[in-house]
Amino acid sequence: MTLEEKCKFILDNKTKTISFYKEKGMWYANVPEHTKEENEMVCGADIFLDFLSIGKKHVTLEVADDIYPKPSYLLQRIHHDDVGATYQILSHHHDAPGLAYCPPEADGQKLWLCNVVHTVLGEHPEYISIISVR
Repeated sequence: MTLEEKCKFILDNKTKTISFYKEKGMWYANVPEHTKEENEMVCGADIFLDFLSIGKKHVTLEVADDIYPKPSYLLQRIHHDDVGATYQILSHHHDAPGLAYCPPEADGQKLWLCNVVHTVLGEHPEYISIISVR
């Protein structure tokens, strides 16, 4: 399978879309099955959303629960427990040859994601590819 074919397969079969909004300085995921408190983005995830949103109050991410060959950002799980998982933003990975440029301020940063991720992705995957930001 060529790189383009792999990208198309993942886009057609494995991506999820999740939106976030900022209210009174706090970021929240828009996952209806959870309370506003459960959807609050904290511990670095809020800072990452500030970075991605470029000053906007809404941001929508298309994500995959695996390594996408051409992601805008790639997150790797580095710790997992009963309440969530910590991820690190990667600047490169051999299975993601088309990884977009990762600015120095994002490279290596850590963020925590609670178990709301299970509703969106089924679990805390080892990798989360952020395919597009809008």
